[in-house]
Amino acid sequence: MYENYSVLFVDDEVHILSALKRGLIDEEYTCYFASSGKEALEIMEDVKFAVIVTDMRMPEMDGLHLLRIVKEQWPKTVAIVLSGYTQLQQILTTINQIDIFKFITKPWNLEEEFKFILYKALDYYILQEKNQEYKIALQNKNEAYLNIFKSIDTIMENAKKSCFTLGVLGKAILNYNRSLNDILSEKYSNYENIIFEKFTNALTGEKKEYTSEKFVNKLSEFIQSQIKVSQIENKLDPNFEIKYSPSIVEATLVACVSVYFKELIESGLLITFSMIPNKCVTISLNSQHALEEYNVEELTKKVDFLNSILIETLKLCQIDFGVIYKNEKLLIIISIATIH
Repeated sequence: MYENYSVLFVDDEVHILSALKRGLIDEEYTCYFASSGKEALEIMEDVKFAVIVTDMRMPEMDGLHLLRIVKEQWPKTVAIVLSGYTQLQQILTTINQIDIFKFITKPWNLEEEFKFILYKALDYYILQEKNQEYKIALQNKNEAYLNIFKSIDTIMENAKKSCFTLGVLGKAILNYNRSLNDILSEKYSNYENIIFEKFTNALTGEKKEYTSEKFVNKLSEFIQSQIKVSQIENKLDPNFEIKYSPSIVEATLVACVSVYFKELIESGLLITFSMIPNKCVTISLNSQHALEEYNVEELTKKVDFLNSILIETLKLCQIDFGVIYKNEKLLIIISIATIH
């Protein structure tokens, strides 16, 4: 139990140190000996001591001076003082200035008194260690609990935001449906189901940081998995880091591709990654060829549909969105506002 602990004995009288060496040679703890306060401090720089036992009257540096330094530099070390009956005034001064575990008066009984006090001092030091360990463990547990509570708060806050965003999306879909006749409402219901399902899953995703190169590669790969792309242009600075929600952007892309799948395939799809002056990363989906054979009214209704249900929803996700049909060409813009 005590083999990992050390005790330092300090006395300028050589015969006392010799007697202690002989008397304590078989003890479990490790004993160190110093003949002066200066030597004691030098030893303590290299060895961790549980207990220091020092005489009071010593030349150059007395026991009180030594214990003041020990208390300042190694406050956990337990102090025991060796003293004679004639040192009463110095003992009282020490009591008033230093936390002393025990005074041992000279001469002492090694077996019945001295060793017993040393083990009590070691027990006290070990108890301090255990209390410190328990305190640290308790602090760690408290920090862990606080982190859990913070995580729960964050999850709850994110859940509230997700529910609110879904509510905005659902309300936008219902409002748009009210503006349609029954035939058109049934025709768009498939788009609505796909979009609502994708956003329901996407809103639980967290924002992540990517280099612009990884950002482009990740989204290009995703878009290619949804629809054949004719050309991809990357105008982003490769040194930028982008923080965004991949699941939200991917859900937006799925919504656009679902509504304009045929048109984008037949007109040739150009994807452009660029940055606009207000430090937003923009993903542009352009039809490369004119949509001459398509019904303008139908194309316009799809533009209204996507803008009506996604613009306000995506604003809550810090994303600007817009679909434009002009000069027989289609342009879809997704601008992500979170960039470092």
